[in-house]
Amino acid sequence: PAPDADITDYSFATAGTFTIAGNNHLTPIFNIAGDRVYFSRSTSVETWQYSMSTPGDMSTIAFELTHGWGTTQFQRGLTLNKDRSKAYKIRTGGGGDFFVSADPFSVTEMGDVSGGNPYTMTGVSALAGIATPVSPVSFVVTPDDLNLFVQSADVGDRAIYHYLMSIAGDAGTATFQAQALDVSSEFDTNLFTIVYTPDGSKLFVVGTDSGATIIAQYDLGTAYDVNTAVYSGKQITVTPGSTVLLGLFVWDDPAGGFQFNLVYPTGGASNGAAWSFDRYDAP
Repeated sequence: PAPDADITDYSFATAGTFTIAGNNHLTPIFNIAGDRVYFSRSTSVETWQYSMSTPGDMSTIAFELTHGWGTTQFQRGLTLNKDRSKAYKIRTGGGGDFFVSADPFSVTEMGDVSGGNPYTMTGVSALAGIATPVSPVSFVVTPDDLNLFVQSADVGDRAIYHYLMSIAGDAGTATFQAQALDVSSEFDTNLFTIVYTPDGSKLFVVGTDSGATIIAQYDLGTAYDVNTAVYSGKQITVTPGSTVLLGLFVWDDPAGGFQFNLVYPTGGASNGAAWSFDRYDAP
């Protein structure tokens, strides 16, 4: 399997449904082993943890526990750094401000934390530069823990913005740099999710164009640097409707496989227990 596979090389593998507790979940992510999946919850300060009896198989998930973040603002996005030693989340503050916080874990991957709250806040930074107070729900971080690239969720501001941390992993030192990538030529309405390919050579962007949900590929001249992104001309159309798609995540299976999953609530609403997933595998 190729970690640098083009979006058009991925092939549909399987689809299924699953049930999760609670509601208003966003941003699913795998841990390193692929035996846990985590959902941030937009209407609380929790992350919900589910186990998978078969690694990478969303149809085998079962609820385990919730993590509290110790803050009062709604969270909007969650991502891990390359080695899964830190989790970054984005949340809304008062007056439509945006904040990013980096929270180290006591283990090198997100695992069981039923013994207590593992989060230690190392920094909180307002995200200047985003045009309007609309919550961004997706972002990526470079492997050196110095750069954040944040997707705007405003229909009128279809772009990705760059923030630089002067201290690696300390989001309290993050400062706005510039708009890194304008994707308005490929998307005419919503953006949902951005994600790196496993080797950082490409960025996949999920959104809607002409009423269809698409995944567009941007090639990065420098690995993980969205400032060097160029639209590749490659995209695929996926089945979820334009108002239901909540998450895309790539899992670099330790056994050598690569897959991405589209995860979305069945029926078009973020409330409720019925969800679906579509899995695509790299060649």
